[in-house]
Amino acid sequence: MHRLLRRGRTIQVSRIRGHRGDSNFIYSDYGPGDKRKREDSESFELPPSEDHPLRENKKLEVGRYYRPESTTFSTIDSLFFIQPPDEPTPVLLMFHFLCNESQHDAEERGLRDVDGLEIPLEARKYYIAVTPEGLRLKITVPFSYLASGRLGDKGLMMFFRFIISLSTEMGSSRTE
Repeated sequence: MHRLLRRGRTIQVSRIRGHRGDSNFIYSDYGPGDKRKREDSESFELPPSEDHPLRENKKLEVGRYYRPESTTFSTIDSLFFIQPPDEPTPVLLMFHFLCNESQHDAEERGLRDVDGLEIPLEARKYYIAVTPEGLRLKITVPFSYLASGRLGDKGLMMFFRFIISLSTEMGSSRTE
C-alpha cells in the first residue's frame, strides 16, 4: 500500500457521514447511490515521493510521504503533506489502512500526536480510512478530541475513505 501511494497518482476520497453516540462520534454512513458519491468526494493529486521518517514534533515538508518510525502514531500508518495546485493552503492526508469489517477507534492520543507535527495552522486535515472495496466499517472518534477545536470548522466532516481494489492494484503485498 505504501508503494502505491508513493508512486504518484490521483486518489478519489469519499466522505463518511457520522452521528453522535454516547461518548464518541461514530462515522458509519456511507450513503446510497452514485449521486451522493459525487457530491461527497474529493480528488487529490499525490506527487511521487520516497519514504521519509515521521517523528514526533517534526516539521513536515510539502510533497513528502511520511511513515512513522515507531508505533507512537497509533492512529495512522502514513501521511502525505501536499499542496493542491489551485488552493492557497496545504493539505495533510492521514492514511490508516483497515482491512477487517469491524468498529475502528481513532484513538485520541494518536490524533493528538499528529496535532504536534509542525504544519501551517490553516492546513486542512483529512483522516483517510483506506479500505478494500465493499468494506463498511464504523470509525469512532472521542468527543473530547472533537471538542478541542483542533479540527477547525470542518472537524466533524474530516473522515473519508479511499477505496482500492487490493487485488488489482497491489498484487500480493498490502503494506510494502
